[in-house]
Amino acid sequence: MLGFISFTPTYMLMKNTYLKIFSTLLLALPAISNGSEARDCDSTSQATLSFCAKDAYELTDVELNNTYKKLIANLKTDASKNRLKEAQRAWVLFRDKDCEYYNSGQERYAQSMATMMYYFCLTDRTKTRIKELKNFATCTQGGCPY
Repeated sequence: MLGFISFTPTYMLMKNTYLKIFSTLLLALPAISNGSEARDCDSTSQATLSFCAKDAYELTDVELNNTYKKLIANLKTDASKNRLKEAQRAWVLFRDKDCEYYNSGQERYAQSMATMMYYFCLTDRTKTRIKELKNFATCTQGGCPY
């Protein structure tokens, strides 16, 4: 134990996973410019890194929304569309609560660090959901949503 921070194997694994996701997403940030002042995501400032994590999550959320819209447009029946809408609403609630729960373990750290970890979690869960929706969209075997 170092001071008040406990570097458990689980904490280190999760931190390393989220740092890899964050680094990957940072590479995409310069490609998408909205004309606003660019952030220095290579900064060592925790506040800046938290803002960069939020930016990365927002880009992932845009991808999720685009993937969802494409899938729902290709569903054949209103019943399928309604089921997907209900499932997506429930998933968003689950994701947010799941990340709040995960982040409750980060509260002992500085608030900006906890904020960054929360956005890492949202990004991770959202990327997983994008993969799921893309798999639904390309499903060709029996049992696929239609």
